[in-house]
Amino acid sequence: MTSANLYSNEFLSYEKNNYSLIPSNDLWETWIRQSEGWPRIFVRLTTPFGTSKIISVGDPIFTEGMGIHNAMFIPLWMLDSLGLTGDGSDCSYELVNPNSLEKATKIVVKPVDNLLHGVDVKQELEFAFSQIGVLCKNDTLLVKIHELGGESTFIHIQHLEPSETVFLDGDTIPIEFETSVFDASGSSLPTTGRPPTPVPRQPPMLPLPDLPTILQPPPRDDQTSMIPSSILQPTEQTANSTTSRSFRNTSTSSAFVPFSGKGYSLK
Repeated sequence: MTSANLYSNEFLSYEKNNYSLIPSNDLWETWIRQSEGWPRIFVRLTTPFGTSKIISVGDPIFTEGMGIHNAMFIPLWMLDSLGLTGDGSDCSYELVNPNSLEKATKIVVKPVDNLLHGVDVKQELEFAFSQIGVLCKNDTLLVKIHELGGESTFIHIQHLEPSETVFLDGDTIPIEFETSVFDASGSSLPTTGRPPTPVPRQPPMLPLPDLPTILQPPPRDDQTSMIPSSILQPTEQTANSTTSRSFRNTSTSSAFVPFSGKGYSLK
C-alpha cells in the first residue's frame, strides 16, 4: 500500500465532482498503467484511524502550476466520513479492480432525513449510485436530488446483495427503501399529523415601577473622567485568518505604556 497527499476538492477552482476522487496527473499516469483492461479505476483510501472508503477515480487535474504533486482531491463529505481534514496530509491507498467485485443484485437504503417523503427518486439514486460505482454496507452517501431543486441529502446503505461490497456497472439497479420510512415501491408511508404546539399562557401585565431619576448620566468632569468613549475607535486586527476587533486610543495627549508585563497604565 502506498500513500499520497489528500486534499479537499474545495482547493480546485472548477466545478466540483461530488462522487469521485480527482488525482494529480502524475498519479493518473501511474494508475492508468496499473489498471490496464479495467472497466473503471477505484481507490481504497485508508486512514491512520483505521477507517477506509472505496472511491471511483475521475478525470485528472494538472497540478504543476499549483506546486502540488502526488495529490488526491475528494469532496468534503467524504473527508468527514473518513475523519480527515483534507489539508494535504498523507493518506494510504490501493487500487481496486472492479472485476474482483460482485455486481449488485439488491440495494436497500434508508434516507437519513425526511426530505424524500413523497418524492420519486429511484431513477436519480440509480444515476448517483452508478457514478459512485462501488457501494459498501453501512456507507452513508451525500446524494444531490434534482427533484428537490438540487438539494443534497444523506442516504444510508442498509443492506446489499450478494455481498457487503458491490460493483454497479450502469445496469438497472434494484433499489428498495427501508419500510420504516417508505414502502417497497418507494412511496412514502402515511404518517399522523403532528399536534399543534400549545401556546403558553401569558403572565398578567403588571404596572411598571417608578423609574429612578439617575438614569440620565450626570455631566462629566473632563479633568477627572476616564478617556471619553468618543476618542476610542475600533480597529481591525487579523490573526490566523480570524478577524477580531480591538480599540486604540486616538488621543494625542495620552498613550498606553506597559508596566510589570501584565497590563497597561496611562501616562
